[in-house]
Amino acid sequence: MTTVNLAELLRTRREFAAAESLNVMSLRNNPRAGTALGNVIELQIDQGKLKEAAAAIATLREVAPDYADAR
Repeated sequence: MTTVNLAELLRTRREFAAAESLNVMSLRNNPRAGTALGNVIELQIDQGKLKEAAAAIATLREVAPDYADAR
């Protein structure tokens, strides 16, 4: 199971902080991973971290503009 998949499992259990941490870990290995970054954004919103989510959206637009537009 990949880190991102494990994070999604944690999200279904509403363990948002742990899921966010795993996606951030994935981004350390690949900073251009649009899926992990998109997941971080959603998890930050789930936790009420709106300023952090807005900053992550800006990053997503830079590294994966097509993915960002779809989100």
